[in-house]
Amino acid sequence: RKWLIENGFRILCEDIECEEHHVYNIIKAEKGVQKPYKKDISYHIPPELYGHPKLKFLYEKKMREFSKIVNGLETAENCDRKKLEYYRMSLKELKEIEKYVG
Repeated sequence: RKWLIENGFRILCEDIECEEHHVYNIIKAEKGVQKPYKKDISYHIPPELYGHPKLKFLYEKKMREFSKIVNGLETAENCDRKKLEYYRMSLKELKEIEKYVG
């Protein structure tokens, strides 16, 4: 999403699909201008997907992904503190949207 928006595309619509243990984002975009999201977490789970019947699967995927990154950084010998704080904040922001997960 971030790449699309920063490179002259606007997102028309999105969907979430699941196949076995895989979760896919399907994005339809076209050339155009779109305002950047106010919160960084929206590049991972945009407000347009709140209430989506399969949002739970995307939410759980992002929770696993961010938690794994945080755990890895916390135990790393040469921890990138900036990256660690970014993903800790992302986990907090992710928990704030849990109420939209069905």
